[in-house]
Amino acid sequence: MKKGMNRTLNSLIIVMVTAILLFTFATPLFGKLSKDGDREGCKLSMLVRTGTTIDAGPVKVDSPISPSCPRYSLTFFDDKYELSKGTDTIEKKSVDELNDFIVNREIAEQLRDCWYQFGAGKIDTFWNPGWLVGDFNDDNRHCYICSEISFDDSVNQEVFTGFYEYLQDNTISGKHEAEGLKLYDYIANNGGYCQEDWFTGDNCWEAYAAEKNIDVKPEFKKDKKYAAVFIRHGEDRKATTLNAYIMLTSEMNKQCDTYVS
Repeated sequence: MKKGMNRTLNSLIIVMVTAILLFTFATPLFGKLSKDGDREGCKLSMLVRTGTTIDAGPVKVDSPISPSCPRYSLTFFDDKYELSKGTDTIEKKSVDELNDFIVNREIAEQLRDCWYQFGAGKIDTFWNPGWLVGDFNDDNRHCYICSEISFDDSVNQEVFTGFYEYLQDNTISGKHEAEGLKLYDYIANNGGYCQEDWFTGDNCWEAYAAEKNIDVKPEFKKDKKYAAVFIRHGEDRKATTLNAYIMLTSEMNKQCDTYVS
């Protein structure tokens, strides 16, 4: 019995070391490529973190890997919008005049990327054995802020509407795992982790939002700040709820018990 346990432990250690080495060397390469490279590096870090978090009977090991996921800032001006990471401007595009379509498109992209980089509901992100590193293995709601969204004083239009309809009407294009899917189907009808509590209603994304009073049809006011937020809610591994939403930054503390960084 002891020999079998030792073999299991040795195998787990080899898997962990291999995964950590892969992550260590691959993530900097992703980060140097582009904004999309950052998203891929984040996703890789979450895959490695999940794969190196072990709960196998008496063998409980929390992953040493932390999320490698930059936080972005999306700022709208009346004649352009800018995406930044820290002090670096990643993307800047001029527009004739800011309108509903442009705002909804860019905010939808932040939501899509947020959902994608944390595994699109396919991996139980941020779970750990709990007894090793605190209270993550509980029923709290743990959040990661993917992007912060704001409007410059130069913006003339007071309110931007139609976000929910934009998600339903527009498909994902380009080299993406969900190419051809409606944005709404990718984010809401995703078939990912969902506790039984949220199996009512149209889908988990809608049902969870309704229960927690999260507005899935936000209107964007120029004097408010918003964020793309990933939420993990649940106690047991693979018995949790994973979702991503756009919400007012002033509402985040009502939806998040802790923030992951």
